[in-house]
Amino acid sequence: MPLVGQVVDWAGEAVEGARVQVDGGDFTQTGAAGRFDLGAFPAGGLVSLRAEAAGLATTRGEGMPGVECTLVLQPLPVAAGSIQGSDGVAPGAPFHLTLSVDTDADGGMRVFEGEAGTDGLWRIEGLPAGRLVEVRAEETGGLRIQERPDVALVPGQTAFVHLVLPGASAEAAGDGG
Repeated sequence: MPLVGQVVDWAGEAVEGARVQVDGGDFTQTGAAGRFDLGAFPAGGLVSLRAEAAGLATTRGEGMPGVECTLVLQPLPVAAGSIQGSDGVAPGAPFHLTLSVDTDADGGMRVFEGEAGTDGLWRIEGLPAGRLVEVRAEETGGLRIQERPDVALVPGQTAFVHLVLPGASAEAAGDGG
């Protein structure tokens, strides 16, 4: 029996060009209406499927040969937050950010980088769903903070992380001699 269906986004719109794959096996791409046909499969059992498309979070689902199935892709998660200093950290200093994300999909770590504005606000888009396991902010000049906030990165949502930098040393704050 044929294993057929449609890939749509969270708003129900068809996703053209999505890759649909049988777990560990064959794959196909969706057409203009988001439709896919993975060919014939034995009747009566569920088949594990995976769908992915550029700019959207990967999803997993099941299909039954001979029964139309729909796979829904969600928007990618976003991490955002702020950095504020205390005890001698200059306001408006630029910060480089590194986010490490533990993704359940492939069991590995992915690293993303960005910059905080002079207002201390930062935002990194297009992250894979998973668990944010480390945020590191580094001020130009070497002042650092490291947090492990175990924040869930949920498709279509923004995870907020607020960092407070510890006080600068006398030398780093310009008070040293």
